[in-house]
Amino acid sequence: MEALIAAARDAATHQYPTNHGSQELREAAAGFYRDRFGVELDPVAEVVPALGGKEAVGHVAPGAARPG
Repeated sequence: MEALIAAARDAATHQYPTNHGSQELREAAAGFYRDRFGVELDPVAEVVPALGGKEAVGHVAPGAARPG
């Protein structure tokens, strides 16, 4: 209980992560797509971690509209 209280009082506990994501996360996502779907993705340029569903949907239109 004391550990829970201490964590709740720590301001660092209540922060969203960066939307860039860690390199490890991006590489894991690219590996999943490679293994599951046979698709090669660049973890730096083609993997976009999202903080939630609305943010993810917001990335679809610019990604689809980009030339190439």
